[in-house]
Amino acid sequence: MTDTVTQRDGLELVEKLGEGGGTRTWLARERTTHEKFTVTFSVAQDGEQRRQHEDLFAALVDTWSHAPHPDLVSVRATLGDGASRALVADHVRGQTLSDAMRDRGRLTPEETAPVLAAVARGLAHLHGRGWVHGDVAAHHVLLTPDGRTFVDGYGVPAGSRTAPVPWGVADRPTVDGAPLGHADASLDPFMTSAAHAGSEVRVGGAASEGRPDAYTAARDVHALGVLGWLALTGRHPGPDAHRVPLTLMCPSAPRHLVLMLEAALADDAAARPSAQELAAGFSASAPRSKPAGRPPERMTPEVIRADGTVVRPRRIVPLRPVPRRLVPPRRGRMSPGGVAVAGVDTSVRRRAWLAAAGVLGAAALTWGFVAWDDGGPVAGSAGEAPVGSGTASSAPEAAARTPSGTNSRPDESTPVPDDAGASRGASQQSVTAPGETMQDKDGEARRAVEGLVSARAAALAAGDETAAADVYVADSGLAARDRDLIRRAKAQDTSGSGFTALSGVSMDVVRLTEQRPRAGSGLTPAEAARTRTYDAEVRTRGWHGELPTGSHVTRQGDEALQTLRISVTHTPQGWRLADVTPVEAAP
Repeated sequence: MTDTVTQRDGLELVEKLGEGGGTRTWLARERTTHEKFTVTFSVAQDGEQRRQHEDLFAALVDTWSHAPHPDLVSVRATLGDGASRALVADHVRGQTLSDAMRDRGRLTPEETAPVLAAVARGLAHLHGRGWVHGDVAAHHVLLTPDGRTFVDGYGVPAGSRTAPVPWGVADRPTVDGAPLGHADASLDPFMTSAAHAGSEVRVGGAASEGRPDAYTAARDVHALGVLGWLALTGRHPGPDAHRVPLTLMCPSAPRHLVLMLEAALADDAAARPSAQELAAGFSASAPRSKPAGRPPERMTPEVIRADGTVVRPRRIVPLRPVPRRLVPPRRGRMSPGGVAVAGVDTSVRRRAWLAAAGVLGAAALTWGFVAWDDGGPVAGSAGEAPVGSGTASSAPEAAARTPSGTNSRPDESTPVPDDAGASRGASQQSVTAPGETMQDKDGEARRAVEGLVSARAAALAAGDETAAADVYVADSGLAARDRDLIRRAKAQDTSGSGFTALSGVSMDVVRLTEQRPRAGSGLTPAEAARTRTYDAEVRTRGWHGELPTGSHVTRQGDEALQTLRISVTHTPQGWRLADVTPVEAAP
């Protein structure tokens, strides 16, 4: 059908450029002039969703085909008779920002500022005519070889609660297609009926109620701030109260860029700047600091601390009078007691101090040999532990010194450190190296995924609805699905033995690959900061039933392998599953 439509309009499809969210974008070439365009078709299986896409295509063309902007990919026309079946837009040859970040890693401030300025100008043009982008992200930003920046994938009228239609030259990381099977069709421990229900779970703990937030200009501004933060740091920003300062994560970022991004990420939407203000701020060149001149010379040397305070060295106090017998006086006057008060020979004074230091060192060395008893420290009394010994080291030694056959209680033979010593040891163990906290958090998240997957299978096998719910965030639709799964399994047990089709099920994670959060997931910056997303290959044992239709599960003997997109979030109760979606295996 798509090929017929394009041929009738004089276009020839060349290659597929992007797909997702119920749409597919192709590179097309005009048969006569060989001019290149992109054509986006709605391929949604649901008829209502397909009609909604076609209506948005028509609205895009009616609004923006006559109002192009140098920073926006221009839309041209729609294809098809009657209903608008496809959207035709200009073809921009370049690389998406998401691909550039994957290839090069974090961008420098000099590379990021012009990109953010161009995106902000494009958003300002949309906002000026009552529209918003609605889903600006790195895969919507195109970087051309000549250094230009374009934005595609827009948009919806401001205030709309209808999601924008996905289009553009990059793959849209969203779940498309119809639900795969019904929950009551069969017992299904593979989460296949939760492909869409899982994506509606919010990390905050509540499922979607079918009333998404309105798409506004302030929401676009916040998304642009997240985009800039990701480009500079490689991580999602947190909320105002818990966000690490950008000056620490990217010390080379100029002050005006830091201020713009911090303002765009404000939790209060009313406090965020407009897209026009951001465009002006990102376009401003970094102010040059005046070279520091040579400070005026001072007669007295000084030290300037980091807080600006000035510290001058203390005046040197003269030494006490030295006896005449140690220092022969130079020519000069003498005090009545025979002590030199002027003209003391400094070399003799230095030798006297060195001699005194040598005597003290010899005394300390002698005391060390006296205090050392048979190669060990001096033994203390029976009621006190040796200095510097702890509970872990003193207990085995005390047990070794206890004669065989002696019934001594542990509290009599093993010294116990006081509370102060225990608290000091705990405080020393809590010290972590810089950067270790984030690494530990990533490691904890990976271990949590493995544990939660196994715990869910154990809860299904035991028929424990409470344990099954404890692996998910609070009020999760996935937890409700597992509870229903356990109840239906028990209802099929007519023998009364308590053994169900799920009793022998066990699951373990074979492989984990960290992924970026899915675009359009609706996560706030605070939620994204404490969320980790992985592609997990899960192995299921003990399931002898039929595999659900379209489950994307492969049978290998007595085992079943499945790839899942799993998101976990850190809650006050620990790590919990927030989203579980089956991933279609490559053919």
